[in-house]
Amino acid sequence: MKKLFATLLAGLMAFSMVACAGGSADTTTAGGADGNTGATTAATTTKRVITTPAPAEPSNPDAPEDWTILEAASDWHYKMFSCPFDRDNGAIFPADTDEMAKWLAEQGEEWYKDADLIAEMATWPTQTAPMGDRHLGLGDNNSPIGWANEINGIICYQQIELTAEQIASLEYAAEDSIYMDVFYDNAFYVYINGTLVFSDDANGGEGDWNEAMEPVDFDVSVKDLFVEGKNDIIVTLKNCWGGREFIMSIECLYY
Repeated sequence: MKKLFATLLAGLMAFSMVACAGGSADTTTAGGADGNTGATTAATTTKRVITTPAPAEPSNPDAPEDWTILEAASDWHYKMFSCPFDRDNGAIFPADTDEMAKWLAEQGEEWYKDADLIAEMATWPTQTAPMGDRHLGLGDNNSPIGWANEINGIICYQQIELTAEQIASLEYAAEDSIYMDVFYDNAFYVYINGTLVFSDDANGGEGDWNEAMEPVDFDVSVKDLFVEGKNDIIVTLKNCWGGREFIMSIECLYY
């Protein structure tokens, strides 16, 4: 069932990305390697709102309704880091030049729970996904934010607001029916409201990527992590072995 919905969503997202490329998106393009230079504009995050109430009781399990909690073509705050890697030693990131690892170490072990740090993330520049050096198929080194060459590390932050009605809708979702539709490359971590919910990290090896938008289950149930009001979503990626990419939606099937 997820594959069916993912196929339909992929077509819709392809249309959306073409529209984003041709329209006048209200985003920020950073000119520096740290992701904090360039003109900053007011960002508007694309969030789908449920316009119909959740079913009063479970109905037809063969025809679940789809709800996109987070649209793929959304604005993300971001910060980039220089992280050169040594190809001759298995794409290992040397500690003395891994700026992303240094920065995360400075923030503390549970940095993703730090309210002050999250408030700082909300001031970072913004870019509408997808981002990366395969952005809209333009080829290497055409990232709209300069996420290319030795700028291998990136942290992205997103905040979505959910209504009481939307939270109530989650009660009709099965434990495994909330998932990502995601394209990532590489070493991908996802945090929702201070909880690590997904990781795919080969520690500089191979295999920790998705080569196209695909449905991916979270490592843990996220059903009870979402709250009424503001919800924080953080992702980290560290590229190796070629091109890089990031675009993600969060989907939910409920009955």
